[in-house]
Amino acid sequence: MGIIHIQQTDLTITLLTSKQLELTDSCFVCVKSPSGIIKELTAFIVDQEKGVISYNLIDDTVFDEVGNWSIWAKIINSQGLISIGDARKYTFKTQRDKKKKRA
Repeated sequence: MGIIHIQQTDLTITLLTSKQLELTDSCFVCVKSPSGIIKELTAFIVDQEKGVISYNLIDDTVFDEVGNWSIWAKIINSQGLISIGDARKYTFKTQRDKKKKRA
């Protein structure tokens, strides 16, 4: 489980789907907050052949809650078929949490 700080605005989430994406209509990085809210973030394809997608976080409203978040990929192909990846967990903390540990 990785550790990320909330309110970051310089963060890129890159996911390997291991699925060829040449016939992909839509791809998303999906996130689930500690309180259970699910958000679908429109991603872009980095490598069609290897199945790499990415999302650049540009504002601090996506990850706005401290705790354990789940992140996974969702792909919709040209026929409307949906593929959903396995979720990975990440801990989101505040910068104050980081400073407390160093003290």
